[in-house]
Amino acid sequence: MSGNGLAPRQAADVPAPDGAERAPHARPGVRFGVLGPMEVFAPGAGDLPVTPQAPKIRVVLGALLVRANDIVSADALIDELWGDAPPRTATTTLQVYVSQLRKLLHRADPHGGRAALVTRRPGYLLRVAPGGLDLTEFEELHARGGAAMERGDFAAAAHLERRALALWRGPLLCDTPHGTLLGSAAVRLSDLRITAVERRVRADLGLGRHGDLVAELQELATQFPMREVIHELLMVALYRSGRQADALRAFDRISRTLAEELNITPGPRLGRLHRRIRAGDPALLHPADRERLPARPPAVQLPARDPLFTGRDDVLPAVVDKLLGAAAEGGHVAVTGMAGVGKTALALAAAHRSAPLFPDGRLFLGLRSAAGEPLTAAQAVEQLLRQLGAPVPPRGGGREAQALLARLWEGRRALLLLDDVASAEQVRALLPTSLGSAALLTGRRPPAGLEGLRTVVLRVPGAREAARIFAAAAGVPAEDPAVAEVVELCGRLPRALRLAAERLRGAGAAGLAERLDADRAGLRELGRRVLLAAYEHAAVAERRAFRLLATARARPFGPAAAAAVLGIDPAAAESAAESLVAAGLLGRHDPAHGSEGPYRLHPLSQLLALEH
Repeated sequence: MSGNGLAPRQAADVPAPDGAERAPHARPGVRFGVLGPMEVFAPGAGDLPVTPQAPKIRVVLGALLVRANDIVSADALIDELWGDAPPRTATTTLQVYVSQLRKLLHRADPHGGRAALVTRRPGYLLRVAPGGLDLTEFEELHARGGAAMERGDFAAAAHLERRALALWRGPLLCDTPHGTLLGSAAVRLSDLRITAVERRVRADLGLGRHGDLVAELQELATQFPMREVIHELLMVALYRSGRQADALRAFDRISRTLAEELNITPGPRLGRLHRRIRAGDPALLHPADRERLPARPPAVQLPARDPLFTGRDDVLPAVVDKLLGAAAEGGHVAVTGMAGVGKTALALAAAHRSAPLFPDGRLFLGLRSAAGEPLTAAQAVEQLLRQLGAPVPPRGGGREAQALLARLWEGRRALLLLDDVASAEQVRALLPTSLGSAALLTGRRPPAGLEGLRTVVLRVPGAREAARIFAAAAGVPAEDPAVAEVVELCGRLPRALRLAAERLRGAGAAGLAERLDADRAGLRELGRRVLLAAYEHAAVAERRAFRLLATARARPFGPAAAAAVLGIDPAAAESAAESLVAAGLLGRHDPAHGSEGPYRLHPLSQLLALEH
């Protein structure tokens, strides 16, 4: 395919227009390529290829490269290599692969290759110098293209996006087996690649090149039949080329496709464009009508990345993947689970990791007051308008405020993280409506009544993962036997583990057991306090069912056992158990529960139930 930005290495040597920033040419150290088949080159003028041939070695290297300069846990690498069936020797075998990678890097660069691959609890980190990885170079150029677009410099934006797209040689690591980590990275970067194409085309439209773009956009519309932005750009290019009828037919095609495939109609942005073309709007004929977004800097108001966040390697990629789907197809994502299970920390990690998907802003809004009460819908709208720097209408969160908020989202690719959602009514007016934007919600249960909501249920971590969470926060080895006891006293709840780490910090590995002996009751109380929050927010009927089950059941159970305890029929008992799961007072039993049943109580549940 030619001219669409998806062909390999095109336009790499186009001179930069005036105003376009030029990247430095120095490329120290080993150079890596992942945007296509894997490439590894030794430093020096000869560009000597030293790419590993063994598939397992490529998997480990690929996983480290897509998370370059960040820690990738050993558990995540083991999952990437063997999925759900790792061998008993998985940890030792992984260490062998890492050792072989260090030897390869040393052969490629005797001066610094071996030192680039660092063991860093709970896994490994691969240091890559600036200019040493095509992926980071692509993301940097794409971000600079977005900044140029914001300031209305279409020539610079088009040039930067062409350079970014020229780095692609094929799908991400197309010669390397993909597990969960690489698979989610491939989906994310595929979307980012087509976003770069869209931005480059939009910049070219701003430069009046519509006649040259029609054939390319028709090909892209065939390749991406349900991507509305592509069809919007095609309609504009056709209309400006004097082909009004063809522009209207392009709208008819995507309308039929969306109706047949998804039973939906085109979004409001495409609908408005269709009405303008049908009316023969003369303002749409001129590039000066501005393909650029309103001149407003991207809003980035997320809390800082948590330096102690660790674990959740099984679920973090799933949240990022669902955000990608929500941005591309419409909808939003909810992370739900019991109190203290780490929903906010996971959502923040996902928001930071998916930042390239949302170049026009990432915002955070907590939905409880300082006193802990849920904000009303009007209060939430008012707070969000203030965060966006917009004037708040005199009547707070009424229709005028909601309409203003909808206009601010229009045409944006932004992420809104809404923390501790109480209900759908509280957040409905806040949600971004433009394609390319999404909301990420956290709460104890999914807000009923929100369309297109993709839900991730966050469960209490396993013992090994909980030990890693505590060890990272306390600065002690996860393998210390005292750590395992702390983990169980806190019921493996991440919030309680963080509080315990603060309480025990400074004891060090040698003093941890001694401090633990003196403070077992205090640590158990931490876990109980975190669980108590879920109990206090539950309905009266849910509290009663919880107390009965907690005092009668110690092992995982099913609807029949619950029915016997609650004195109701199994169908009603299953409904009650599901309600407790949604309230965060009951968990699902993992792995396959066999004859025991699908539900499990938290280890501290009985202690809490006896108090109430």
